[in-house]
Amino acid sequence: MPDKEEILDALADMVAQHCHADPPRKLYPTGAPTELCALDSFALSANATAMRVLAKEGRLKIVAEYGRRVGANWRQK
Repeated sequence: MPDKEEILDALADMVAQHCHADPPRKLYPTGAPTELCALDSFALSANATAMRVLAKEGRLKIVAEYGRRVGANWRQK
């Protein structure tokens, strides 16, 4: 059975593949531009949820959030 860190690593790998914003972009959920986001959920619920879990665990920082649309950046280890 995988431990918590192995599961979070797998989730981080999924987010890296599914949510990579190339080039990084600014989100405008409230009309005001945010800092550049290297990760974008692209309004997919599974991506947004995965990003929120990783943020709670301190692996990334959410920059902008509006419903299913989440923009974030990786935290430095």
